[in-house]
Amino acid sequence: MFDRTKALNLDTWQDGKPVLHAFAEFDKLLGEPSYRASAKSRSAALMIELGLGKSDTGPFVIPRRNRGGLVTRPRTGGIVIIADGRADVLGIIDAESRPTLAKFNRDIVAARTARPSAT
Repeated sequence: MFDRTKALNLDTWQDGKPVLHAFAEFDKLLGEPSYRASAKSRSAALMIELGLGKSDTGPFVIPRRNRGGLVTRPRTGGIVIIADGRADVLGIIDAESRPTLAKFNRDIVAARTARPSAT
């Protein structure tokens, strides 16, 4: 089960359209492998526009929390994007056998973690 996008619960499509556009732009920026300074600045502005200026819970958006952090909120106000890029997540739901899982770790995970940093 999932929640319906709250921007669609507004009175008219025109009321929800700016929220959906801001979220789409924010999601695209967060999808980049590495974040340039301009993307960090724009992402922070979009977070404020989406109601996330003071908390990770906004009226329309609740970002998922992963290991590490995306932002800090200085006491002086505003948002600072501290992540340098998106995180790649690899996971196993069902492994055929222990040797198959060992091969995944050796071939896939090792290759992904050995990549040079994009920063």
